[in-house]
Amino acid sequence: MDSSDHITLAVLPFEDLSLEKDLNIFCRSFSEDLFTELSKFRHFQIISYPSNISTTDTSSLMVSDGSKPDYFIQGSFRYEKDSVRINIRLYNNQTQHLVWGSRQEGKLTDLGDMQESLLTEIVGILQQQINYDLLSRIKKRPKVELKAYEHWLYGIDEVKKGSVENDIKAREHFEKAIQIQPGYSLAYSGMSLTYFNEWSCQLWNRWDISKSGAYEWAQKAIELDDQNYIAALILGKIFSFEGAYETAEYYLRKSFLLNQNDPDTLIQIAAYFVYLGLYSESVKLYERTLRLNPLNTSEYLPIGSIIFFELGEYEKQHHLFCIHKM
Repeated sequence: MDSSDHITLAVLPFEDLSLEKDLNIFCRSFSEDLFTELSKFRHFQIISYPSNISTTDTSSLMVSDGSKPDYFIQGSFRYEKDSVRINIRLYNNQTQHLVWGSRQEGKLTDLGDMQESLLTEIVGILQQQINYDLLSRIKKRPKVELKAYEHWLYGIDEVKKGSVENDIKAREHFEKAIQIQPGYSLAYSGMSLTYFNEWSCQLWNRWDISKSGAYEWAQKAIELDDQNYIAALILGKIFSFEGAYETAEYYLRKSFLLNQNDPDTLIQIAAYFVYLGLYSESVKLYERTLRLNPLNTSEYLPIGSIIFFELGEYEKQHHLFCIHKM
């Protein structure tokens, strides 16, 4: 598919107007979840921007090739007196004109419904710009209990810190999420991630326990929701470590097909494609990751360095290695 077939959409971090800053995690996660859901539509190319970017100067928004996104989304999140108010606006980035705006108001426990409503409205508006029936692709997600969702958010925050101690804290949150909602697939993915981290790079003396834990939790996650692209990614990584390369490729491709626009997932698939000998596809996924998340390219340089080293393109590998060390 040519890039001209895509609508390029930038999702900016939502502004937190709440007085209770301890609820900031819900504000941050709302725009992140919105990004994740929109990225599942293959006719959108979604650009993510970090939380520290200024949301006032939108004239500087750029894609990696120097072009501007077609549209951008801004929003604000306010929580006070047991009420949540979310304002969201869609702008045409070429003209800076407001295309659509909406406000949702309700209780914190209604956050999932509010997000689903806004997602449907956004897709409906964007559908008018292209000739595809995107609304038919919206898959209603199972209802998620607020407290289970909160534990998922805190758990995944701990996982990203990358230490044994943080993984233990994360596991406690995921276990609580599962206790609250036993069918919550993402929480099982989170449990798998904590065991995978231990197995792959942390606690070698718990090899068998960590390996079986990573596999069993990921398998349960995908049984609960076969659209769980995170679980598919984990299974692909596990089978790669096991030397079951055909099965690994199946799950990695499944993860990609389920979500082709999540940069954090794509960069991992690119890395594992190298070990499967899928070099040209690995390069394409690496380049796609850079386009989708242009402001965080430094995080992906080590993977790019490995890819070009395996390809024998040592000048490119050395260039990326030097940039990363700067």
